[in-house]
Amino acid sequence: MFGICVTSSGADLYIMMGMYSLYYKMDQQSSFKLSVAAAHHIQSFNYLIDSGLNKLLNRFTPMELNLTDLIGEHPSLKNLPFRSLKVTYSHFKIGQPYRFDDPTALLQEVYPQECRLAGKTYTANLVAQVTRDIDGSSDTFTADLGPIPIMVGSRSCHLSGMSR
Repeated sequence: MFGICVTSSGADLYIMMGMYSLYYKMDQQSSFKLSVAAAHHIQSFNYLIDSGLNKLLNRFTPMELNLTDLIGEHPSLKNLPFRSLKVTYSHFKIGQPYRFDDPTALLQEVYPQECRLAGKTYTANLVAQVTRDIDGSSDTFTADLGPIPIMVGSRSCHLSGMSR
């Protein structure tokens, strides 16, 4: 495991490699240079969150299964409960990191430093609108596609917009 974490003040740097970690107190000039270097990555991640994932959907083709095609390859599938199935994704959304496993917590927001100290990844769930068409009858629902890492300082981060 390798990770670099800059504190909210921007003046401290933690470098973690496996079970070893280094702490470095940065001067103001080094802190500014690091924040300028990170700005491009944060902007890129924000683009991914705001429009990049949904632009990616334009390249997805719906998944289609036809019983007649399947039986030719796998005769044991002739008793499936449908003749055709089509699955289409129509919208991706990334939320913010929350603590779902602690019902006693007053605030469910989780912050990057909490995750770092606990040895967890700072993640949020990726959800999608899914349309399922079975033999001409369709329904749409929201599906949780699992957690993805959130970049500290991005729009999905709880620290976004806070002063240093």
